[in-house]
Amino acid sequence: MFDNIYTFYNDAEYLINFFNANRIIKLLKKRIESGQKTPQNYAFLANAYYHKAQYSNALKCALKSKYLDENYYYADFVLTMIYIDEENISKAEKYLSILFEKCPQDYYFAYYAAVGLYSMKDEYDIAQKYSDKLKQINKQEPFCETLKALACFLEQDYKNILKYSISALKMKPKTFENLILLIGLIFFSEISIFFKNIDGIKLFRYFATLFLPKDERYAWLSDMCMYYDSKKALKNINKAIKINPKPAYLIRKAMILGSCYRYKKAINILESVIKDNSEYTSVYEYLTNLYICLRDYKKALEYANLDLLNNMHNPKMYHRKLDILFKMERYDDVLKVLDKLEKEFPDDCGLEYKRAQVFMVNKDYEKALLYINKLLLRENDNLYLQDKMYCLFMLERYDEAIDTGLKILGTEEKGITCFWLSRCYLAVESYSKALIYINKAILLGDCDKWDYYWKSVILGKLGRKDEAELTFKKSVNLGYSEDD
Repeated sequence: MFDNIYTFYNDAEYLINFFNANRIIKLLKKRIESGQKTPQNYAFLANAYYHKAQYSNALKCALKSKYLDENYYYADFVLTMIYIDEENISKAEKYLSILFEKCPQDYYFAYYAAVGLYSMKDEYDIAQKYSDKLKQINKQEPFCETLKALACFLEQDYKNILKYSISALKMKPKTFENLILLIGLIFFSEISIFFKNIDGIKLFRYFATLFLPKDERYAWLSDMCMYYDSKKALKNINKAIKINPKPAYLIRKAMILGSCYRYKKAINILESVIKDNSEYTSVYEYLTNLYICLRDYKKALEYANLDLLNNMHNPKMYHRKLDILFKMERYDDVLKVLDKLEKEFPDDCGLEYKRAQVFMVNKDYEKALLYINKLLLRENDNLYLQDKMYCLFMLERYDEAIDTGLKILGTEEKGITCFWLSRCYLAVESYSKALIYINKAILLGDCDKWDYYWKSVILGKLGRKDEAELTFKKSVNLGYSEDD
């Protein structure tokens, strides 16, 4: 499969990097001009352009390699990495799936690409699965061990970064550049292990930016300060965009603006990106979330549906769609989506809870209780118990509701629980206990106007009319009206 670029190089796939990319580009272009138009030469040229962040040239060469040999899976690896760097998730996944169809099981490049892609998607359970597969490969090659160390870097697993970097060093890396990378990984992981208050990975990222093109350097700097200094993050991403206005940087800018509550500006940028680059389907999820923040549920639903058209097996977006339909009070549609989800994801217990909520909203408390009890058989969660208490109250099964409420208070003091306990005791005419629990609800401060309204009712039942009138006035001051 491999084609040696220099006679003294053992394996071209291992040796292309940022430092030697220019030499390899010149060599391969000469080869191709002399008539050696092989899939290997085009794929290696694509990889060299990729390491120089010249993605347009890299893409052309990788696609040419695939045109010459559809089964040359190294080209699929290069294409996957190009699209990961471009943050074009849908195309990266496309070529990764092709790569896995063609490559052997011990092809560690594929596993490393998968770790990178799913880490970028925040699907860390899937990334971990591929990282584990990568670590199980037993090849006595320094680059395989280096990729294991880099996978651990993405996981912030300092001890294993150290383990695999030392292992790669013992195998004598084939290039000076790989040696420098390993020494850097060892140095910064040791800092993190011995000085626990220092983030070695963050330090390594700052170190790595020295070798990046200017636009990527600014993008990395923007990423590193996004969560603690949004102004600085925005300033750096604007610098990156000025040099290279690629979609990935524009999406990053929209995310920063969204985190600063500048939703409309973020939406304008993302809608412009998807208009000009239809393959950037990952923006549909961001747009859904932004429109939810603006409470424009119609547009949020539109983008949620577009996201699901491109990724029909995304349970997270189905749940987002359910939440949107709830907000729109389209409960029949909620039930249809739940039916579909239960067929595709039968182990998702969150679906039963959603169904219980629909029945509660539709005042079918018996059916809601059925699903809540199923959930409680699996997990004794106070959220489920709270809803059970409410359903029992609405079904006038007050003694059972009181038992459920007291069970909750045995583990957690909640104002809402005290409120419904008070309502239960009021219903069974135990007014003194009702007053105790409504006072606790007021103290915990969950229901304000309703607490004071029902306290006025309880005081009236106890014959404390003056106090009842004062308490009622307080509920009105807090927003209660006869129309509520």
